[in-house]
Amino acid sequence: MFAEKTMEASAITGTGSYQLGTPVGAFKTWRSQFADLSPVFYCAENGDGTIWEIGYGTLTYGSPDTISRSVLASSTGGAISWAVADAPVYVFSAPLATWMKHMALGGVAAAVPAWLPDGGIWSSSADGIAVRLKETIKHGAIFAERGRYEGVPGIWVSSPRSYFVDNGAAGLTLTADMIGRVIEFDTAAGARTLTLPAGATAGIGHGFTAWVLGYGSTTNGVVIAPNGSEVIDDAATGASVTIPPRVLTRLSWDGARMRWRTTRDPTTRSISYSKEAIFGLTLSTAGSSATFFVAAGYAADSTGGSVMELTSSIAKTTAAWSVGNAQGALDTGSIANSTWYHVHLIERIDTGVRDILISLSPTSPTMPANYTRARRIGSMRTNGSAQWQAFTQSGDRFYIANVTDLSTGSAFAMTLTAMSIPTGIIVRPFGFASAICAPSSGGSAVRVAPANNSAAFQQVAWADGSAAVYISAAYEGPPSNTSGQTYVAVPMNSSLIQLVTAGWIDRRGQDS
Repeated sequence: MFAEKTMEASAITGTGSYQLGTPVGAFKTWRSQFADLSPVFYCAENGDGTIWEIGYGTLTYGSPDTISRSVLASSTGGAISWAVADAPVYVFSAPLATWMKHMALGGVAAAVPAWLPDGGIWSSSADGIAVRLKETIKHGAIFAERGRYEGVPGIWVSSPRSYFVDNGAAGLTLTADMIGRVIEFDTAAGARTLTLPAGATAGIGHGFTAWVLGYGSTTNGVVIAPNGSEVIDDAATGASVTIPPRVLTRLSWDGARMRWRTTRDPTTRSISYSKEAIFGLTLSTAGSSATFFVAAGYAADSTGGSVMELTSSIAKTTAAWSVGNAQGALDTGSIANSTWYHVHLIERIDTGVRDILISLSPTSPTMPANYTRARRIGSMRTNGSAQWQAFTQSGDRFYIANVTDLSTGSAFAMTLTAMSIPTGIIVRPFGFASAICAPSSGGSAVRVAPANNSAAFQQVAWADGSAAVYISAAYEGPPSNTSGQTYVAVPMNSSLIQLVTAGWIDRRGQDS
């Protein structure tokens, strides 16, 4: 708006724009000091200074260059109508009292000064200084608020605004010019990665701060990958950290301890999931087939730290695991005959891909490369031809064709007895119990108890022996051990006792 030793003569007449001529003596031209269309302050006066005008305008390049006129003060109190006799009129640049007062008051004014250039500061006092001042930066017609003074209680508050930048579904490398930004990542199709520069990178340094937010998913987060020789929080050197989805997280360089820090915004919800979070994911097979199916659904992973969602049903086979529909599911080795296998929902967090894995282990399957999350969602058994035995699942209940696991005419004390239920996990068998007794006998009875407490029994069928009696009753058994056994006792038996297994109740990790 101002320049040193800048003056040109003008042959202006009337009240139009100043038409600039040649520089005066050793003075510089306006064009040499200001770009085209620059806002400028000017002073104009005749040869003896008796007629003068002070104002601001816009310098426009042309033939000749011109300065428009918005008058602040003059020798007549208004715009001078210059006469031929006044020529030459000297138009020069000089600091003005209007501008000096604006600067001294910190840009405070009830209305934005019309002469304020882009980048200028205006503190609006339109509400009254005792009530509020709003400090802004001008850019064209935009006035971006930097902060405000609240007269009551007399405090300065920095602008609460945040600069959100949507990075979409791509990864990103953080740069110094991203300071203060809220960087959003679309994680609907998978986790996204934000790669950090070294803390010593120019423009990063102590206190550098940006914010990170993942959206579009309740399960996929944003992976923060540090420079290979640096640390995030208290993780191992070079180790990545995953920010949960939908949690606004502050990322700062701690110059005191030379590491990156992540701090979750206390106004957003830190997501943790109950291990009871499981829905859908129903297992099914026609039986006598190497193929099984898993319905769409979701479940918290085995740690409860995230939720994995299978968005559509998937078919898998007994072949070696390979990602995708109609591919193998076995984690290692070859499928065996007459063996229990455990079905796991797995996830690769760097891409967000979820798949299904089967394993002999209910808790520690051999995971495919880069898959780090898992949750057991059920168990199945092969037949003598290494094909799946038929079953039906409804929630936590698995139904099979009835199997008679006990049929005896003898009495015996509490004994761990194998049932047709999965091994490696604890489940509750269900089915029905039968007691048959001869007339005028001592009767028949059968009891079942948890595999870890034979004293806590329940009597599931009893015939009193007063007459020939056949009693059959449905029952839900007590918890098994990991060998597929529960305690069974037949305290009296005058004819026949049977236990028939129709299925089992599997909580699938909800209680652990």
